Amino acid sequence: MAVPIFIMGADMTLQDLKTEIIKNNINEEKIRVDAPYYLDPVLTLMKDQKEAGWRIISYDKNILVENEFFCAQHDACRYFLKCILSEPWYRKNYDPAKYESMKEEAKILLQIYGFE
Repeated sequence: MAVPIFIMGADMTLQDLKTEIIKNNINEEKIRVDAPYYLDPVLTLMKDQKEAGWRIISYDKNILVENEFFCAQHDACRYFLKCILSEPWYRKNYDPAKYESMKEEAKILLQIYGFE
């Protein structure tokens, strides 16, 4: 189980987020960080040039399922990390047969990171 490198409440940078993604065995084919555009069905964290902030977007079969806006990069990074840690599907070792046990591990991980 991973131990967070950043202190909860502290500003989280894109680099911090990328470090946590690697450390937590997240499948980088299912996410995009600091991307100029989104892909379906990838969870994407991107700079929103129109709104001067950050947006987390996810589509599934061209249906918008996630669309969150944040003024601050650190808030967007923390929310993005919470999203990918809470759902076992984002893990490289995801196994549908072990979904329930992986979901329990995710709950513990969220507590370690101070999200719950």
